[in-house]
Amino acid sequence: MPFPDCVFLPTYWGFACASCIARHRVIECSFNILRTEYLDRFWEKVQVAIDDLGLAALRWLERGHPLSTFDPHRPQTIWQCCRHSGSDLAHELAQPVQEPSFVFPPDTPNARLPNGGPDVSVSSRSHPGDLKLLNKKLCAKKNIIIISGAGISTNAGIPDYRSSSRSQTSSRIVYDASAYSTPESADTLHADVLQKLRSGRKAPFTPFDTFAERLAQSDHLRYHYTQNIDCRQTRLPYLSQRTVWLHGRADTLVCHLRPSHTIWVTPRSFPRWVLAPCPLCKKEQRKRVMTRKRRRAVGFLRPNVLLYGENCPGEDEITAAFNRDLTQPVDAVLIVGTRLLIPPLANFTERLCKVVRAKSPDNLVIWVSKESPKLGEGFQSLISFEYLGDCDDFASMMSI
Repeated sequence: MPFPDCVFLPTYWGFACASCIARHRVIECSFNILRTEYLDRFWEKVQVAIDDLGLAALRWLERGHPLSTFDPHRPQTIWQCCRHSGSDLAHELAQPVQEPSFVFPPDTPNARLPNGGPDVSVSSRSHPGDLKLLNKKLCAKKNIIIISGAGISTNAGIPDYRSSSRSQTSSRIVYDASAYSTPESADTLHADVLQKLRSGRKAPFTPFDTFAERLAQSDHLRYHYTQNIDCRQTRLPYLSQRTVWLHGRADTLVCHLRPSHTIWVTPRSFPRWVLAPCPLCKKEQRKRVMTRKRRRAVGFLRPNVLLYGENCPGEDEITAAFNRDLTQPVDAVLIVGTRLLIPPLANFTERLCKVVRAKSPDNLVIWVSKESPKLGEGFQSLISFEYLGDCDDFASMMSI
């Protein structure tokens, strides 16, 4: 046996240590396979090649059995690996999972790897104590930035592109800069934006909405950058003041000639104003006529949302906010409900996270999503905590 302090079990699986037995799981590490089995009929056997565990897990295995109780000073590390086919053990895990995950012990000096690996990994399948630790750390932060995506709106009944009836490809066509090339494509775009505006006005608040509102109300939230255009945050008095809409917002129309000309609309007034002559252009035109100045073209109003192939609405203001955050004492970044597939936002997020983690080892970068980040290893090494699960479940566990 590679770990002599383990308690031998005369079973098919070979051996397990006392901590393994206490947690109803058996672990075997032999040759190039790490196996784990829950000692319960509702849990299936799982094995994973050690080569697939990643550098962090390998180094922990090289140091000794992570669940060993032989050395009382050795920090406990939990190996979670299961497939759920029943419900008797559902109380042990927040959510059943399909992939294995290591949960590293908090505040351990050698938990941070020389190559910059994450110091703590927290997921919906992790031990409740890890989430309590995360909550404690997050409550102590005073300058938090949230970067959100469609994942925070799906539980409110607003589908993202992947879960809607349209394919992602057709959604790109609807929100393409060429939408105004034909009346039919323009009508399709306007109908979709109007539907999002209506949904945003009627959608119920989610646990994550109230969590973010509490952060803003307690003055712990610096900015909330969101890629959503449904404008649900406008109904939350504190959060709305801290929200920056990166891809525009469905409740405003903008002049296609002069982006500084915008008007607010409601679901009822949207159909009347969209494609109408810009009232601010017409007002300027009247002034120019009265002063005998040359007439200028009058633009038409269109939704103030980002289309594929064009510049971001309010790009100058957003860039200025980004640059301010890079110089401010931000102590936590919460990335939630987004895969960060848009290059400009992904680049800013990585720059921000680098600055935040470099300022203090206690600063946090938290990833909350149903999927692990698909970005490069450089970005993934900046993540302090990773919660793989529903953002509302995560928010419900935070007591801020």
